[in-house]
Amino acid sequence: PNMATFLKPFVEDMKALYSTGISWMDTEDRLHTTRCLTLLASVDSVARAPLQGIKQYNGMYGCSFCLHPGEVVPKGAGTTRIYRLSVPMPAIRTKQHMLECAREACDRGEPVKGVKHASILHLIPGFDVASSFSPDYMHSVLLGVVRQVVNLCLDSANHGKEFYFGKQLDKADKLMLSMTPPSES
Repeated sequence: PNMATFLKPFVEDMKALYSTGISWMDTEDRLHTTRCLTLLASVDSVARAPLQGIKQYNGMYGCSFCLHPGEVVPKGAGTTRIYRLSVPMPAIRTKQHMLECAREACDRGEPVKGVKHASILHLIPGFDVASSFSPDYMHSVLLGVVRQVVNLCLDSANHGKEFYFGKQLDKADKLMLSMTPPSES
């Protein structure tokens, strides 16, 4: 979807909350005005790219945090883009640089350093499209590294290796069932 269509009302509301704020009365009938800022956006990696106006995580310069171009490597019957550790480290994306790339992308008609267009979120006062997004824990950690490690440890192709514990699932089940989550009662 065109993110600007969905986000325009939100952006307008946030601009008003920043400039005008919300007026309210306390219990002693004193008038107060509270202004609001949007400082953080927590979305998954699939939503983050269109919100930032950049390529998806699997495209060239698809990292939403830095200017790493990534590289395409074989995986299974196809390929995947990876972001290897490089020295020196790639530059971190900045709001100003993303706006410059967006201007250039509009002039060229193609993405520049992964930036396809300026995000409507640039219009929210105090919000930094480059640094206000949190990493996607679900996809990056749980469905990324954790899934890889669990698959390695349980894949029967690794049955002769030290880290394989497929033969000890009963012990792992017993250990997990013995754990008690904290309780406040």
